[in-house]
Amino acid sequence: MADRLDYDEPAGTQRVRTGELLREALRYGKDNWHSILRLATIPFLFSLGLAIGPQALSSDTSILEMLAPILSYVPMAVFAVALHRRYLLDRKTAVAFGYREIRFIGYVFLVTVLPMAAIFAPMFVLATSDQMGLSLLWIIPALTVVYICLRLILMFPMAAVDYPGRVIDHLGVSWSSMNYGIGAMFGAAIIISVVLWVFSAGIGFAIATSIQGDGLQSFRLLFFGLAGVFERYVYQIFFVIMASFTFRKLVLSPSKQET
Repeated sequence: MADRLDYDEPAGTQRVRTGELLREALRYGKDNWHSILRLATIPFLFSLGLAIGPQALSSDTSILEMLAPILSYVPMAVFAVALHRRYLLDRKTAVAFGYREIRFIGYVFLVTVLPMAAIFAPMFVLATSDQMGLSLLWIIPALTVVYICLRLILMFPMAAVDYPGRVIDHLGVSWSSMNYGIGAMFGAAIIISVVLWVFSAGIGFAIATSIQGDGLQSFRLLFFGLAGVFERYVYQIFFVIMASFTFRKLVLSPSKQET
């Protein structure tokens, strides 16, 4: 198997469905759990350290607490690139950090982090300043930003497998191709988010009720950190597989999917 894919003109005429995305994510996860676990181990440990490190250290960690959320995108991007390549190239891959991963992180900030921060920061301020009515009105622009982010989700597999073109080209290909997949991706995102929210709430309640007392504070911190990082990685696995599947079906030409 070649180190990178060859490309013809985009396929772009098929339609992706929500059930199809979820079944593919579950199927691939079940059949390749050992490879996914291997790829995720080192990034997961780095993410866990960034999640619990600032609280676990006894010294002043204000700077680390500010940097940790930004740095947390690095191990997750490294894992995402490796998993995209594992799925699309259909061969054994390894986690790495280089230009490809740096570009991928740039796409993450361009497509998700900055738009989400721009819309949810004012929403959070309104919600914490006795302006709940105004914050509820913010749901409409928030959903619009989510919609835009999902239309650009194919930029991530493009970055992972070195799809030819400039950033603006990748924006255009993802936006137009997702005409045939935005509804399915939006539906899958809602289902996965609800399921993981229920899981997270249940785990949080179990930890809070079973680990009590000042002497067990460090264990509680560890378990909350583990649960939070595990949830983020499960979420990412679903979306990497679904984005790669959609990219292969809507962007790659049928002849190249079989190579």
